[in-house]
Amino acid sequence: MLRRDFGADPLLFLLHLQRLEGHWARVPIHFRPQACFLPADGAAGALHFVGRFEALEAEYGRLLRAEPRLARHAQPRLGHHRRAIPPQSGQDASREAEARAAWEQSAELRSLVREVYAKDYALLERLLLEDQGQG
Repeated sequence: MLRRDFGADPLLFLLHLQRLEGHWARVPIHFRPQACFLPADGAAGALHFVGRFEALEAEYGRLLRAEPRLARHAQPRLGHHRRAIPPQSGQDASREAEARAAWEQSAELRSLVREVYAKDYALLERLLLEDQGQG
């Protein structure tokens, strides 16, 4: 969908999400804010664990150690580490790498991500602070 409808351009896609103004039912589930999966009042009481994706395997290990009933899973292993999409070769790969580098440095893209997913940033920041005993 991202490639077909937006030319694989995350900036165009985020502008589309911004125009939806919170009507997330029309967005594929994996692009919806995490706040969409909480009760309508935004209460996060049903969450037992909040971890950071950037350290997924370590966070999963922390979860296993924190839950006594999961203690038998001593070594956290999360599937395989194979790329889901085969790497491109030649000119296509070079163009994709250049585009990715430009997107990663785009202040406009970062700003749109912050705006579109603002509720998630606020919610997850609060939850992480509570998890660290600072909230």
